[in-house]
Amino acid sequence: MLIKNRHSTIPKPAGVSTLNTIEFKEKHNHGYQKKRLRSPSNRYGLTLPGLLIIILSISTDILGTKIAAQNDVTTKGNHTYQGLQLDQFFKKWFVLGPIPVSVEKTIPDQNKQKKVFEAEPPFRIQELSPTKSSHQIGDKEYQWQLVASEDETLDLNQIYGEMEFAEAYAWAEIHLSEQKNVVLGIGSDDGVRVWLNGQLIHQNQSARPVSKDQDLVPVTFKKGKNLLLLKIQNERLDWGFCCRILGSETLPRKLFGAAGLGDLDTLEMLLSHGADINATTYGLTALHHAKIRGRDDTATFLREKGINAKIPMPSPETVVDALLKDTIKGNSPGAAVLIAQDGEILYQKGFGYANLENQIPITPQTKFRIGSITKQFTASAILKLQEESLLKVTDRLSKFLPDYPRGDEVTIHHLLTHTSGIHNYTDYPEFASAVETYIEAEEMIQLFKTDKFDFNPGEKWAYSNSGYFLLGYIIEKVSGQSLENHLKHHFFDPTGMKNTEVHNSKHPPKNEATGYSYSYVAGKPEKAINWDMSRVGGAGNLYSTTQDLYHWNEAIFKSKLLNQNTLKSAFTPVKIILKNKLGKNYIKLKNYFPETEMGEALLEIST
Repeated sequence: MLIKNRHSTIPKPAGVSTLNTIEFKEKHNHGYQKKRLRSPSNRYGLTLPGLLIIILSISTDILGTKIAAQNDVTTKGNHTYQGLQLDQFFKKWFVLGPIPVSVEKTIPDQNKQKKVFEAEPPFRIQELSPTKSSHQIGDKEYQWQLVASEDETLDLNQIYGEMEFAEAYAWAEIHLSEQKNVVLGIGSDDGVRVWLNGQLIHQNQSARPVSKDQDLVPVTFKKGKNLLLLKIQNERLDWGFCCRILGSETLPRKLFGAAGLGDLDTLEMLLSHGADINATTYGLTALHHAKIRGRDDTATFLREKGINAKIPMPSPETVVDALLKDTIKGNSPGAAVLIAQDGEILYQKGFGYANLENQIPITPQTKFRIGSITKQFTASAILKLQEESLLKVTDRLSKFLPDYPRGDEVTIHHLLTHTSGIHNYTDYPEFASAVETYIEAEEMIQLFKTDKFDFNPGEKWAYSNSGYFLLGYIIEKVSGQSLENHLKHHFFDPTGMKNTEVHNSKHPPKNEATGYSYSYVAGKPEKAINWDMSRVGGAGNLYSTTQDLYHWNEAIFKSKLLNQNTLKSAFTPVKIILKNKLGKNYIKLKNYFPETEMGEALLEIST
């Protein structure tokens, strides 16, 4: 399981890991083949037993490309590209926008967004020209603007400001001396439609953050001028795109990824466009990757295509080293990594720096604020109190907070499973302005208790830090101890977790990683906002190390902390009441990242 901090407009606290816990199972693991479903099935945020990989990171995003505010978007350059520039991103475009999806003040529904997304451009594509400076769309005239970005991603929010439910167009020219068959790598936030020389060649309507080469599109560029047009439709938050022609650097990586996915169609397409079948990624060939993932049909396909089956497979340590050294380079914030299987630690190392200013390297002993991994401990503490007959998960919220609005409708079970309907208080923009100051738990609850419910309790699922903040408060009220002392007595001391505690900004722990975020203005990482973790309580206020989290994992799944019946209940799926389902069992597919086989979806699960 890959757990990452949820996409948000609020900045991450200093030192909070952006890549928290990874868990993989060997060979045939059907739960990870196409998409990871973030759903109520993992009811209390615990990880499943198997091969445990823990990565604690202070970098903003070590496995993907994320849109950030770009300072280097300028209105200069040339939109014309002479010849193929393989593996290089197109950074100069004519752009037009922002065009609202709807002129109405209400949020457009999915049908409206789909209708606008599938609409043809409000201009004749073949008539696009640098001399055509504007187009009339509805009752408004929109100007084409020539922009250039030094970053691989063109950030449309940087050009137009933050826009929700809007679309923009971008076009460029590619001039070739002869016809060429190539593969376009396109990333977008959110949906994208692509035309080449007036013909629609690709479309993908999805809500996703942009990353490199999310969509692979085989195209034929003709001799002479080729006009490439993109439409990017945004839902909320980040908005932008990136585009390039894949070459010898990127084709092998895509081949490697497709082999792991068992995507024979993509493998065939990449090989037909010049991908080196024997190329290695992190020392592994596509055949190695297929074997590791248990893709027997893919391995057979690759052998039939002539792959060299005699290339030796590198050791697991060599592969992990290569992966992380490729990801964390130079004077960079980094990560601590621990891999264990069947109770044995197989690998643990640190990469990059815990503090850039003092050049302090990350080691397995480096302490990180673990963010939402805290929820595992909060949930387990609630279940422990139930084992001790001090509460029941069927208890109503009103039992502990008598004046909480609709408290008679909300159970502890709802809070544990993110099905309470209580609005997530960290989603409010104003939350970010106060995260550096201390707050008492009662005061924080007062700030969000009057918020309107997002839905009726038990009706839907929506991630809620509010729910876990309330759970932390309930633990203190029922146990008569602070959350810190309660966790220490019941969990940290019995498991030997000597480097895990509730974070106190007035007395920060020694050997704590400093948090950084990348500044495009400065062109380097800068210190992130230093949160006071009282603002998140039981939803995210702990710090720990990879070694301590290993001890935690071992203790949980060997029933040293919770009994077997409790663990079974924690992993029993919850049934929710669904409305407006899209397809069998699904509410909505939110995000999917083929490169990592990760994604998000909401689905119906029956108990």
